[in-house]
Amino acid sequence: MNDEPDNEPSGHDTFAYFDGDDIGPRLELLLLDNKIEEARQYSLSINQALTQARTLLEDIHPVEVIIFGGDDLFVSWPDDKVALSDIENVKRVFLEMTGNTMSVGLGRSPKEAMHNLRRAKLLGKDKIVQPL
Repeated sequence: MNDEPDNEPSGHDTFAYFDGDDIGPRLELLLLDNKIEEARQYSLSINQALTQARTLLEDIHPVEVIIFGGDDLFVSWPDDKVALSDIENVKRVFLEMTGNTMSVGLGRSPKEAMHNLRRAKLLGKDKIVQPL
């Protein structure tokens, strides 16, 4: 008997949750220090880096974008279409463009990807956590 609801994915996709590390606290400090223009420019760099991350993934293989905004990118693709080195490249580009690292959770379902993102953050951030 399958305990998963019928609307769960079939397991033939890989899900990836990319999340910038420490973006919110940095923006909050800039605003608390009344550094409005610096906050605006930093926010713009995050948006540009997230757009570049999406483009890098789409150039490898068409991805289904589930969430795209803030410092979050949640996507899925058919199994084995995106390599770990591609994900590492996305993290590298995000760091170059923003000065911030990125954590990534991978999974065979959205829930597993979210769980693995949480593990990446708890393990010290700047990590890619894959299914066990």
